[in-house]
Amino acid sequence: IYYDKAEKTFSPDYAKKSIDYFKQALKYNPNCYLYYYYLGLNEMQLGNNDLAIINFNKAIKFNINDYNSRYYKAIAQYIKGDYNSVVDDCTKLLYRHVSNYNSVLYLRALAQYKLGDKEKAIADLEKFKAVLKIFIMLMSESFQQKKKHYKIIYII
Repeated sequence: IYYDKAEKTFSPDYAKKSIDYFKQALKYNPNCYLYYYYLGLNEMQLGNNDLAIINFNKAIKFNINDYNSRYYKAIAQYIKGDYNSVVDDCTKLLYRHVSNYNSVLYLRALAQYKLGDKEKAIADLEKFKAVLKIFIMLMSESFQQKKKHYKIIYII
């Protein structure tokens, strides 16, 4: 019940209410990593990055493979100016070949730039650019195949 209410109130306007509901839900299921993940996101919406990081860490404790919590934790660290932690956490995520690889790579590049390590930042941005080119190429090929398919359907 509390999870449903919390999920429905998950927005910047209702972040405090959502936090209350997730805390209520935790009383019934204290080991649910997903509740901590959403608590972290809500705290970030309110600008409470320290509390967000604490909640993301709890989510990771209960689910070591919670890559979303790891990623948003890195964003909260970036906002706080803890760029060394961002680089470390993003590097760990990149070794796992997460689905949001490009976003993680870009975040790490931003942190490296803030640390003054422009060569590493540029290297990451070059990797990002290369992956983006491949993505565009694949999307273009997929589009061309769909276009051919629709022409055949139209002709029939």
